[in-house]
Amino acid sequence: MAVSGNSLLSAIMLAIFSAVLIVAVGYPPEARLMPMIIGLAGACLSLAQLWQSLAAGRRPNRPARVGAGAPAGRCEARLLAWFAGFLLGIVAFGFLIAAPVMILGFLVIEQRERAMLAGALAFGCLAVLYLVFELLLELSLHRGLVAQLLAS
Repeated sequence: MAVSGNSLLSAIMLAIFSAVLIVAVGYPPEARLMPMIIGLAGACLSLAQLWQSLAAGRRPNRPARVGAGAPAGRCEARLLAWFAGFLLGIVAFGFLIAAPVMILGFLVIEQRERAMLAGALAFGCLAVLYLVFELLLELSLHRGLVAQLLAS
């Protein structure tokens, strides 16, 4: 069985996040929380992606939803535009606004998901960001330049 690029990338990411977890164990307790959270989340997501890509290799090929039927470079350009929009949204409006809005927009516009499902996922993103960072870790996420301008 040939290994796809997606499977290989997922395996590399799993190895990187696993290395982060291993290195974080040696840190002092007050310094290991953030690498452990990021490493654990990244390893779990990489493992899920690896599982999904290996399972997809056993099924007949289906066209991807993003850019299906689009010219070769067009799909990548659209995804890069979404990523750039996400970064600009974070800088302008902060994580708590940009992340759910971009997730909602991407799922509805690019993936053609139902608005209710996309809205629920965007709300879940907001809840996780707020609960984990603001409440649990007591870290203030970037609020955005627009909020700083309005506050001053």
